[in-house]
Amino acid sequence: MFKPLVIVPFYNHLDGFAKIVGLLCAYPYQILLVDDGSEPKQSEGVKKICLEHGIEYLSYIGNEGKGYAMKKGFAYALANGYTHVLQIDADGQHDINDIPKFIALAKNNPDALINGCPVYDRSVPAARLYGRKITDFWVAIETGGRKIADSMCGFRVYPLAGIKDIFPGIFCERMGFDIEIIVKCCWKKIRIINQATKVSYPNDGISHFKMFKDNVRISCMHARLCAVAVIVFFKRLYHGRKY
Repeated sequence: MFKPLVIVPFYNHLDGFAKIVGLLCAYPYQILLVDDGSEPKQSEGVKKICLEHGIEYLSYIGNEGKGYAMKKGFAYALANGYTHVLQIDADGQHDINDIPKFIALAKNNPDALINGCPVYDRSVPAARLYGRKITDFWVAIETGGRKIADSMCGFRVYPLAGIKDIFPGIFCERMGFDIEIIVKCCWKKIRIINQATKVSYPNDGISHFKMFKDNVRISCMHARLCAVAVIVFFKRLYHGRKY
Protein backbone atom coordinates (compact mmCIF):
# COMPACT_ATOMS: atom_id res chain seq x y z
CA MET A 1 0.00 0.00 0.00
CA PHE A 2 1.22 3.49 -0.84
CA LYS A 3 -0.66 6.32 0.86
CA PRO A 4 1.14 9.71 0.89
CA LEU A 5 0.24 12.76 2.95
CA VAL A 6 1.44 16.26 2.03
CA ILE A 7 2.51 18.20 5.13
CA VAL A 8 2.96 21.98 5.04
CA PRO A 9 4.60 23.49 8.16
CA PHE A 10 3.22 27.02 8.50
CA TYR A 11 4.28 30.12 10.42
CA ASN A 12 2.98 33.56 9.38
CA HIS A 13 3.15 32.84 5.62
CA LEU A 14 -0.48 33.60 4.78
CA ASP A 15 0.20 35.58 1.60
CA GLY A 16 2.66 33.03 0.27
CA PHE A 17 0.43 30.07 1.03
CA ALA A 18 -2.60 31.76 -0.54
CA LYS A 19 -0.64 31.94 -3.82
CA ILE A 20 0.22 28.24 -3.94
CA VAL A 21 -2.79 26.55 -2.34
CA GLY A 22 -4.61 26.17 -5.67
CA LEU A 23 -1.60 24.42 -7.21
CA LEU A 24 -1.21 22.14 -4.18
CA CYS A 25 -4.86 21.12 -4.26
CA ALA A 26 -4.69 20.28 -7.96
CA TYR A 27 -3.07 16.96 -7.00
CA PRO A 28 -5.08 14.04 -5.55
CA TYR A 29 -3.26 13.89 -2.22
CA GLN A 30 -4.55 14.77 1.23
CA ILE A 31 -2.86 17.85 2.68
CA LEU A 32 -2.18 18.65 6.32
CA LEU A 33 -1.18 22.18 7.31
CA VAL A 34 0.52 22.42 10.70
CA ASP A 35 0.23 25.92 12.13
CA ASP A 36 3.26 26.54 14.34
CA GLY A 37 1.74 29.17 16.63
CA SER A 38 1.20 31.90 14.03
CA GLU A 39 -0.16 35.33 14.89
CA PRO A 40 -3.96 35.33 15.40
CA LYS A 41 -4.82 37.03 12.09
CA GLN A 42 -2.49 34.68 10.22
CA SER A 43 -4.01 31.63 11.90
CA GLU A 44 -7.55 32.79 11.23
CA GLY A 45 -6.75 33.45 7.58
CA VAL A 46 -5.00 30.17 6.89
CA LYS A 47 -7.62 28.18 8.79
CA LYS A 48 -10.27 29.69 6.53
CA ILE A 49 -8.25 28.75 3.42
CA CYS A 50 -7.86 25.19 4.69
CA LEU A 51 -11.60 24.90 5.31
CA GLU A 52 -12.40 26.18 1.81
CA HIS A 53 -9.99 23.72 0.14
CA GLY A 54 -10.55 20.61 2.25
CA ILE A 55 -7.12 20.78 3.86
CA GLU A 56 -6.63 19.26 7.32
CA TYR A 57 -5.60 21.93 9.83
CA LEU A 58 -3.56 21.26 12.97
CA SER A 59 -2.42 23.94 15.42
CA TYR A 60 -1.10 24.36 18.95
CA ILE A 61 -0.19 27.19 21.30
CA GLY A 62 3.24 28.78 20.89
CA ASN A 63 5.83 29.00 18.15
CA GLU A 64 7.87 25.83 18.73
CA GLY A 65 9.73 25.63 15.42
CA LYS A 66 9.51 23.94 12.02
CA GLY A 67 10.90 20.68 13.36
CA TYR A 68 8.30 20.55 16.11
CA ALA A 69 5.58 21.14 13.49
CA MET A 70 6.93 18.28 11.37
CA LYS A 71 7.03 15.97 14.39
CA LYS A 72 3.36 16.71 15.00
CA GLY A 73 2.65 16.07 11.33
CA PHE A 74 4.53 12.75 11.31
CA ALA A 75 2.60 11.60 14.39
CA TYR A 76 -0.69 12.55 12.70
CA ALA A 77 0.30 10.66 9.54
CA LEU A 78 1.18 7.50 11.45
CA ALA A 79 -2.04 7.64 13.47
CA ASN A 80 -4.10 7.94 10.30
CA GLY A 81 -2.59 5.15 8.24
CA TYR A 82 -0.37 7.08 5.84
CA THR A 83 2.80 5.42 4.56
CA HIS A 84 4.76 8.46 3.33
CA VAL A 85 4.97 12.19 4.01
CA LEU A 86 5.80 14.77 1.38
CA GLN A 87 7.12 17.88 3.14
CA ILE A 88 6.92 21.23 1.35
CA ASP A 89 7.24 24.83 2.53
CA ALA A 90 4.34 27.27 2.72
CA ASP A 91 6.14 30.32 1.36
CA GLY A 92 6.22 29.42 -2.33
CA GLN A 93 9.96 28.74 -2.66
CA HIS A 94 9.50 25.17 -3.88
CA ASP A 95 8.36 24.09 -7.32
CA ILE A 96 4.87 22.66 -6.82
CA ASN A 97 5.02 21.15 -10.31
CA ASP A 98 7.66 18.68 -9.07
CA ILE A 99 5.28 17.02 -6.62
CA PRO A 100 4.27 14.21 -9.05
CA LYS A 101 7.94 13.50 -9.74
CA PHE A 102 8.74 13.20 -6.02
CA ILE A 103 5.68 11.05 -5.37
CA ALA A 104 6.50 8.73 -8.28
CA LEU A 105 10.05 8.25 -7.01
CA ALA A 106 8.75 7.45 -3.54
CA LYS A 107 6.19 4.98 -4.87
CA ASN A 108 8.84 3.17 -6.91
CA ASN A 109 11.33 3.28 -4.02
CA PRO A 110 9.12 2.96 -0.93
CA ASP A 111 11.98 2.49 1.54
CA ALA A 112 13.97 5.51 0.36
CA LEU A 113 13.98 9.15 1.42
CA ILE A 114 13.49 11.40 -1.62
CA ASN A 115 15.66 14.43 -0.97
CA GLY A 116 15.08 17.71 -2.80
CA CYS A 117 18.27 19.27 -4.15
CA PRO A 118 17.82 22.95 -4.99
CA VAL A 119 18.58 24.38 -8.40
CA TYR A 120 18.70 28.07 -7.58
CA ASP A 121 17.91 31.04 -9.75
CA ARG A 122 19.38 34.52 -9.30
CA SER A 123 17.06 35.27 -6.39
CA VAL A 124 19.06 33.17 -3.92
CA PRO A 125 20.84 35.27 -1.25
CA ALA A 126 24.60 34.72 -1.32
CA ALA A 127 24.73 34.21 2.46
CA ARG A 128 22.21 31.37 2.22
CA LEU A 129 24.12 29.70 -0.61
CA TYR A 130 27.49 29.75 1.16
CA GLY A 131 25.92 28.76 4.47
CA ARG A 132 24.47 25.65 2.87
CA LYS A 133 27.86 24.68 1.46
CA ILE A 134 29.38 24.86 4.94
CA THR A 135 26.57 22.74 6.39
CA ASP A 136 26.91 20.16 3.61
CA PHE A 137 30.64 19.91 4.41
CA TRP A 138 29.87 19.02 8.04
CA VAL A 139 27.11 16.62 7.02
CA ALA A 140 29.57 14.75 4.80
CA ILE A 141 31.81 14.27 7.84
CA GLU A 142 28.91 13.21 10.07
CA THR A 143 27.70 10.62 7.56
CA GLY A 144 31.08 9.26 6.53
CA GLY A 145 30.89 10.86 3.10
CA ARG A 146 27.51 9.46 2.08
CA LYS A 147 26.18 11.45 -0.85
CA ILE A 148 23.59 13.96 0.31
CA ALA A 149 23.45 16.60 -2.39
CA ASP A 150 21.67 19.06 -0.07
CA SER A 151 20.91 18.69 3.62
CA MET A 152 18.69 21.73 4.23
CA CYS A 153 15.96 21.60 1.58
CA GLY A 154 12.46 21.34 3.03
CA PHE A 155 11.07 19.55 -0.04
CA ARG A 156 11.26 15.79 0.64
CA VAL A 157 9.34 12.55 0.81
CA TYR A 158 9.87 10.53 3.99
CA PRO A 159 9.08 6.80 4.35
CA LEU A 160 7.19 6.66 7.64
CA ALA A 161 8.16 3.05 8.34
CA GLY A 162 11.81 4.07 8.23
CA ILE A 163 11.61 7.24 10.31
CA LYS A 164 8.99 6.34 12.90
CA ASP A 165 11.72 5.48 15.43
CA ILE A 166 13.92 8.41 14.38
CA PHE A 167 11.83 11.57 14.41
CA PRO A 168 10.70 11.45 18.08
CA GLY A 169 14.35 11.68 19.13
CA ILE A 170 15.33 14.61 16.89
CA PHE A 171 16.80 17.19 19.23
CA CYS A 172 16.71 20.26 16.98
CA GLU A 173 13.11 21.38 16.51
CA ARG A 174 13.78 24.59 14.61
CA MET A 175 15.77 25.34 11.45
CA GLY A 176 18.25 22.52 12.01
CA PHE A 177 15.57 19.83 11.91
CA ASP A 178 15.97 19.04 8.19
CA ILE A 179 19.70 18.56 8.69
CA GLU A 180 19.55 16.40 11.80
CA ILE A 181 16.88 14.03 10.53
CA ILE A 182 18.60 13.31 7.21
CA VAL A 183 21.90 12.63 9.00
CA LYS A 184 20.17 10.21 11.37
CA CYS A 185 18.38 8.57 8.44
CA CYS A 186 21.85 7.93 6.96
CA TRP A 187 22.98 6.43 10.24
CA LYS A 188 20.02 4.06 10.06
CA LYS A 189 21.02 3.10 6.49
CA ILE A 190 17.92 4.58 4.88
CA ARG A 191 18.65 5.06 1.19
CA ILE A 192 18.75 8.68 0.04
CA ILE A 193 17.65 9.53 -3.50
CA ASN A 194 18.64 13.06 -4.49
CA GLN A 195 16.18 14.80 -6.81
CA ALA A 196 16.91 18.17 -8.40
CA THR A 197 14.19 20.80 -8.01
CA LYS A 198 13.97 24.51 -8.74
CA VAL A 199 14.00 26.85 -5.75
CA SER A 200 13.30 30.57 -5.92
CA TYR A 201 13.10 33.29 -3.30
CA PRO A 202 10.02 35.50 -3.90
CA ASN A 203 10.72 39.25 -3.87
CA ASP A 204 8.03 39.74 -1.23
CA GLY A 205 8.95 36.59 0.66
CA ILE A 206 9.35 36.55 4.44
CA SER A 207 12.17 34.60 6.05
CA HIS A 208 11.94 33.44 9.66
CA PHE A 209 15.61 32.42 9.76
CA LYS A 210 17.21 34.22 12.70
CA MET A 211 20.78 34.77 11.54
CA PHE A 212 22.46 34.66 14.96
CA LYS A 213 20.21 32.36 16.98
CA ASP A 214 19.62 29.79 14.26
CA ASN A 215 23.28 29.68 13.23
CA VAL A 216 24.25 29.09 16.87
CA ARG A 217 21.65 26.34 17.18
CA ILE A 218 22.81 24.69 13.95
CA SER A 219 26.46 24.91 15.04
CA CYS A 220 25.63 23.23 18.35
CA MET A 221 23.72 20.54 16.47
CA HIS A 222 26.71 19.84 14.22
CA ALA A 223 28.94 19.62 17.29
CA ARG A 224 26.65 16.96 18.80
CA LEU A 225 26.36 15.00 15.56
CA CYS A 226 30.11 15.07 14.95
CA ALA A 227 30.76 13.91 18.51
CA VAL A 228 28.38 10.97 18.10
CA ALA A 229 29.89 10.09 14.70
CA VAL A 230 33.41 10.08 16.17
CA ILE A 231 32.36 7.92 19.15
CA VAL A 232 30.65 5.40 16.86
CA PHE A 233 33.69 5.30 14.56
CA PHE A 234 36.10 4.49 17.41
CA LYS A 235 33.72 1.93 18.90
CA ARG A 236 33.60 0.11 15.57
CA LEU A 237 37.39 0.37 15.25
CA TYR A 238 37.83 -1.05 18.76
CA HIS A 239 35.44 -3.96 18.22
CA GLY A 240 37.00 -4.65 14.84
CA ARG A 241 40.41 -5.04 16.42
CA LYS A 242 38.99 -7.02 19.33
CA TYR A 243 37.43 -9.61 17.09
